[in-house]
Amino acid sequence: MAPRRGRLDLGGIRPAGPQEEKTLMDAENVVGLFIALALLGYLVTALIKPEKV
Repeated sequence: MAPRRGRLDLGGIRPAGPQEEKTLMDAENVVGLFIALALLGYLVTALIKPEKV
C-alpha cells in the first residue's frame, strides 16, 4: 500500500503534542488476558486429563 501524499513520514517516531493518556489495563488488554488464561487452563486440563476413547 502506497503512503498518502502530503503526509510526512516520521519513521515511527511519534510527533510531539498532547499525549493520549494510557491506563494500566484497558478493556482490550483485560479481554485478551482473560482469553489467554482460559486457553491456558483448557490446554493444561487437556494435558492432565485426556479424553478416553
